[in-house]
Amino acid sequence: MPHAEPEHVLVPAIAVASLAKPASFRQMGAPGIKLDVSLVLMPALTTKEQAAGELARLVGLLQDETLRRALAQAATSQALYEVLARSLGAP
Repeated sequence: MPHAEPEHVLVPAIAVASLAKPASFRQMGAPGIKLDVSLVLMPALTTKEQAAGELARLVGLLQDETLRRALAQAATSQALYEVLARSLGAP
């Protein structure tokens, strides 16, 4: 889950990339471990306090296998948005 430092963010957002083929990432905290991922969420938050809380919340949500499956099965950007919006409690 790449993310920007808050001082570089003008408006809070989450970018989502659903990849056609998995990309290899190194695990944070254990760079010797490579992970093949097909879904990348990139939060951009405006304050350090917001970043800490929202990153933890997002990581917690992504522990839910049902949510991960729904995101992986979303066929359009609108479907991805709707799954995330419901999970995050957004309007």
